[in-house]
Amino acid sequence: MPPVPNSTTNLGRMLPFVPKQLRWGVDRIAASSIAKQLLGGTFWNMAGVLALQGATLITLILLSRTLGIKAFGEFGLIRSTVAMFSDYAGFGLGLLLVKYVSEWIETDKPRAGRIIAFCYGVSCLTAGIFSVVLFLCSPYICNGIIDSPHIIYSLRLGILLFIALVYNGIQYGLLGGFHYFHAIFIAKLVSGLLMIPAVIFGAKFYGMDGAILGFSLATGSAILISAYFVRKAMQEHVLMMDFRHCLREVPILWKSALPTALNVLAFAPTVWVCYLLVARQSGGTSMLALVVAAVQLNFIMTFVTSQTWRVFLASASAAYAKSNYKAMRKIIGVNLLVNIVSTSIIALPFFLMPAFFMTLYGDSYTQGALILRIFCLIALIQAIYNALSIQVIGVGKMWTFTSFSFTGGCVQIAMTAAMTYHVSGGMAFAVGQLSNAFVMLVALSVYTLLRIKKQDDFPGRQTKNFSI
Repeated sequence: MPPVPNSTTNLGRMLPFVPKQLRWGVDRIAASSIAKQLLGGTFWNMAGVLALQGATLITLILLSRTLGIKAFGEFGLIRSTVAMFSDYAGFGLGLLLVKYVSEWIETDKPRAGRIIAFCYGVSCLTAGIFSVVLFLCSPYICNGIIDSPHIIYSLRLGILLFIALVYNGIQYGLLGGFHYFHAIFIAKLVSGLLMIPAVIFGAKFYGMDGAILGFSLATGSAILISAYFVRKAMQEHVLMMDFRHCLREVPILWKSALPTALNVLAFAPTVWVCYLLVARQSGGTSMLALVVAAVQLNFIMTFVTSQTWRVFLASASAAYAKSNYKAMRKIIGVNLLVNIVSTSIIALPFFLMPAFFMTLYGDSYTQGALILRIFCLIALIQAIYNALSIQVIGVGKMWTFTSFSFTGGCVQIAMTAAMTYHVSGGMAFAVGQLSNAFVMLVALSVYTLLRIKKQDDFPGRQTKNFSI
């Protein structure tokens, strides 16, 4: 595979094409290691998300027209179930790798090798356990909970997609810790290019089962590509996975991985339970199709914030490890500005023309226009609290963040259940999601205001002034 050029080495070549009024900004970026790191990582992450989410959007639009609104709603429920189990099995280890590998890769290579081995070992164990659980629980989920026995085989087939999601999460997290964001882009690009023909061809000839196999094939292809770059990065940093001594890092499981997993446990079943509340209503699978469409368009609105967040987290964690409080605050401030501006620009067309975008999935989807407008507001709130969450996660306060997520999840389920008695299932889901986002925003804002002038979370009192 040909080498990929570093995005920050071409700033000098760009200078002649930059207007004179803006050249001072390029000069500042070229002179700042943090700014170059953020710029390079942000570029590759945005490119990767645009490639994968764009392909996913096109695939789901074509799939909705191929399967029909009822079957598309059932497919969305299967995909949500598989995603929930993959979040459980992932155990928050991808996020843990981003944080700790970026912290230790230069200061403590042996420990970085142990934590990588530990995360791979735990992910293999959890993936095996949850694969068996999903296989055995499929009849109960389809018969007893959602009353759709005809999709039992399809849900079991989703185990292939589940395994691919788990290992992609681990390897993307590790590559993020190495700041190999261009490698994540390449893996997502290949996955996206394979997704459209694989899913649509499978759905056309084999229905829902073919669509699931297509998604599994496309997602699995990224595992091979990311594995190549993981090996390359470890050779570059002269790093070896130490499985023999990896159990020394078990305390990390309690400090970071367990609360991160509990945070996932608070989020993943929240969405799934709310999906079930919608699906169990009369005509619920058709209403669920509206929600799936709106949620996918919401991903487009937040594609900048969802992936660049890891870039800013890695940089903020590195600043935290060096006790550079001012640098960390600047990183969070830049992240907040980028999130608000990008999300506002992207979400505005969806807010002004919701019926047009919902019609892309089919004429019967226009009834979800108001649902999409609510998701535009949700995207803006998420953009703000994603940046604020770095103040909590970047300093290792995972239990605090987990408590916020758990509270928001409970509010969402309660609000969705209450609203199903007054409005349609799709509107109930949207209002519940909006309530969750508002709770997270308030909690993280209050925490940030209380902690912003304190430095006792940091390992030292040194606060070097980094230019950004």
